[in-house]
Amino acid sequence: AITLRPGAKLYLNGHRVSNDVHAVACDPSVLPARTCAIQGPGEITGAFNGIAAASKAKVRDVTIHGNDTGIWKVYGNIPHLARLDLTNVVIRDNTGDGVRGGGAIRATDTTIRDNGGVGATSFGPSRLLRTTITGNGSAGIITGVYNDFYQQYFYSERSLVLVDSDVSGNGLDDAMADLVAAKRPKLTRSTCGTSADPTAPGNPAWGVCGGD
Repeated sequence: AITLRPGAKLYLNGHRVSNDVHAVACDPSVLPARTCAIQGPGEITGAFNGIAAASKAKVRDVTIHGNDTGIWKVYGNIPHLARLDLTNVVIRDNTGDGVRGGGAIRATDTTIRDNGGVGATSFGPSRLLRTTITGNGSAGIITGVYNDFYQQYFYSERSLVLVDSDVSGNGLDDAMADLVAAKRPKLTRSTCGTSADPTAPGNPAWGVCGGD
């Protein structure tokens, strides 16, 4: 694996990175300002975790595919370690989740598609700008979720904002909603297929998507 110290930046320069466990790993940082950065163009593929980030992470112009999990945010519930910024990133065709355990996710001009599990999970607030999440086996994006070591799920009211984005056609294997959030999502010039509130009995829809 390529291991990045806090504040380091990896330039892929058109190369492909692969490994059995983590293709790229970001070490934890005790300083909130320290960010792990991965700059494309390039590919990350063939690993258990394409990127395993234990610090803030910025990924730009990279295709992440053919892994078990595309991006694993190790400490998604710790704010200064958790933020994930994606710009012009494609996360596709991973056998599990596209993004697992994310904190606050900021995705711009990004596509998360055709992954076997959830498109993206985030504990913190998330914002999608000109981003598409489609064709994933489970939910499109789940916000306010924390998965502890016992695999139990806890939900908090975290914001989910879509601007000029589309989250639809997910839940192919388990009929999960496209948007799963404990707080009403906000959509601006955006579309989604279905939504659900996981904290209410029966997981009712929020009434913000076309199929609600």
